[in-house]
Amino acid sequence: MPRILLANYQGQTLAAFMLFVLKDKLFYPYGASSDSHRQVMAPNLLMWESIKLGKSLNLKTFDMWGSLGPDAKQTEQGYGFHRFKQGYGGDLFEFVGTYDLIINHQLYQLYNLVDRYRWKFLRLKAKFIR
Repeated sequence: MPRILLANYQGQTLAAFMLFVLKDKLFYPYGASSDSHRQVMAPNLLMWESIKLGKSLNLKTFDMWGSLGPDAKQTEQGYGFHRFKQGYGGDLFEFVGTYDLIINHQLYQLYNLVDRYRWKFLRLKAKFIR
C-alpha cells in the first residue's frame, strides 16, 4: 500500500514523498518540493519521517530509488537531487534503468507531447508565482 507524506508550513504544502513497502524494504520512488520557504528544509523533514516510518515497521532497507552514477558532475541534470540523497549516506547500487514498454505508439507520442508542454507550463508558472 503506497503512503504519501506531506510537509506543510503556514498552510502550504512544501514537499511530498510517495513511499511503499515491499517485503523488508521501504522504497522512495517519487517526491516533489516547492521552492517556497526553502529555509525550512521540508524535504529533510520528510526524509527523517520516512526513516522513522521504516524503523517503526522494522524494515531492513530504505531504497531511495535512483540517483546519478558514482562520478556524478555538478553540471548534470538531477545533480541537486543526487546530492540530497547522497547526504544521507548509505551505499550506491547500480541496476538496469527503467524503460517504457510502448503498447500504443500514437498514444505514447501524444503523452510525450503533452508531458513536454506540461513541464514548460509549470516552469513558466513557477517564474510568476515567486
